[in-house]
Amino acid sequence: MAKVKKQLLASAADGEWISVPHTGLQGSFGIGVGCGLSTSANLTYSVEYTMDDPQLKQDVSITRSTTTATITFTAGGTAYNHGLITGDSITVAGSGDSNLDGTYSFTRTSDTAGTYTVADTGISSAKAKCVTMKVFTATDFSSLTVAAQGGFVLPVTAVRSTISSYTAGQLTVNFVFSPS
Repeated sequence: MAKVKKQLLASAADGEWISVPHTGLQGSFGIGVGCGLSTSANLTYSVEYTMDDPQLKQDVSITRSTTTATITFTAGGTAYNHGLITGDSITVAGSGDSNLDGTYSFTRTSDTAGTYTVADTGISSAKAKCVTMKVFTATDFSSLTVAAQGGFVLPVTAVRSTISSYTAGQLTVNFVFSPS
């Protein structure tokens, strides 16, 4: 039986990650994607996916200097290799500062650390949890300005839509998860 998740965006932003509901989808499965635009829409969008676990949270320490937050991946107080590259997605939570928390594009600075851009306000250091993901753009849904539909079959764990350029309108994306 198919499961449907809907995402609405009406500004230049990344949508929330929608976990692929593997429960009840035994064997291979497909992800159908239907993208619709409001009649006044003037925007550019893409559909992204990850094969990483969007629920896996890692301990991190963060220091902020002006608009640069430096994040170090730690386990039991010891820094470890994060395995990320520049452009991967990180979601930070629990720092106690809304300027440090959120989803950001990661810039690798070393095997154990990296940076992301934040507002020049708030606390200067914190401990937090971080979700790390390698993000891919679905080839058939890259930089679109018109409605589209299609799908893909991959070992995907989460999907989202993202608007990179926005003037007006709304994007509606239906993700349909079903056995292949």
